[in-house]
Amino acid sequence: MQKSNERYSVFASEDIVRNLKKGINLLPERIVPLDSYGKMLYRDKQNGDTYQYIPSQKRSYDGKQLGYSHERLTLSDGTTYVSEIAEYSDDRNKDIYKINEEKVTKEEFFDKISRLSLKQNDINNKQNNNTISDINKMKKKDIINTILSHRNNEALRSLIKHLELEKKAKQVLNSSIKLYEQKAKTKNELTNAFAVESIKLYKQSEFINEQADIELQRAYLLDFFSYTEDNNTTFTNKLSSLINNNYFTKLNDTEYKDVIEYLQVVFSTKGLNDVIEFLLKMKNASIEYSDALLRKRNTESITIALGITLFKFKQYNEDKLLNLEKINTIIYNNPNKRELKETKWHEFSHVLLQPLTEIIDEEQLEKKVDDYTGDLIAKANNDEKNNGKKR
Repeated sequence: MQKSNERYSVFASEDIVRNLKKGINLLPERIVPLDSYGKMLYRDKQNGDTYQYIPSQKRSYDGKQLGYSHERLTLSDGTTYVSEIAEYSDDRNKDIYKINEEKVTKEEFFDKISRLSLKQNDINNKQNNNTISDINKMKKKDIINTILSHRNNEALRSLIKHLELEKKAKQVLNSSIKLYEQKAKTKNELTNAFAVESIKLYKQSEFINEQADIELQRAYLLDFFSYTEDNNTTFTNKLSSLINNNYFTKLNDTEYKDVIEYLQVVFSTKGLNDVIEFLLKMKNASIEYSDALLRKRNTESITIALGITLFKFKQYNEDKLLNLEKINTIIYNNPNKRELKETKWHEFSHVLLQPLTEIIDEEQLEKKVDDYTGDLIAKANNDEKNNGKKR
């Protein structure tokens, strides 16, 4: 992916700011507190940006918040980003957002802020946090330490499963090695049996290790998207950050917009776990385009299709595991943009819904994909109509 020279600000990261409000400085070598008469004020030594947070007052007898809380990010070039949150009310329309002291919409404010946070991949690996981390460059030890430090329950469950699978793989591998050693010492008819069993166990250990790697990736993603909850803006910022730090290995820049748009609707319609499932499977997947209609073979006849997703599985005995490096989607390059979008979404859903550990009946999967994609398209169309009415 082509790199941009666009500047960034460490204070545009929600993880950094949220922790600063709690008194936790994730980058102590870079972010320094300044004397501000009891108010939170920090400076980035690397580029001179400053961040200030002034919480709203609280009523002494019940702790209820009064008035507005204030946040101000001032870049070294003098650009200011100010948010004033009406803590006394649940009505978010009372919140105020300003860029260079001019009022802007919440959407415009966070769009500008997110652009400042996209190029932060150079601050992570040394600092042992997952704010804008590039999973392709992080060491396994750093990923595990990051997940442990953030204590997200779902991420920790996946991490524990990873460690259990890894332990099981080592035990199987040790059994394989012992059998191989027995083969070397034995000079009778059992030699070949030992060798066959040793190779069988070795392959099984590799299979289990691949399952463990998938669980570690899942744990990383669950941790990365912590605290998004139902906040679409926070989710989109984190998703953009992940993608702009080269999460996908085979997709190109023009496909990122399609993926983001699709996952925004998945997030708001189906939830975060489905987003994780898609990201996990598409990490090394590829998309190709065809200028001719595609032929899709089913059980009865050959049919014409607008898109086909091909899966490869790794197999050990009766067990099957989706090969995440061998998922390939081919899409007819339809001149009708609406149909092209719906075809892409259909194939994205096909990837998302294909189980990791089994091959299911194609007709059954296709029905699930049709229903799932139909829900997403309906939601997207409804949102589009509502946005049109607001304008």
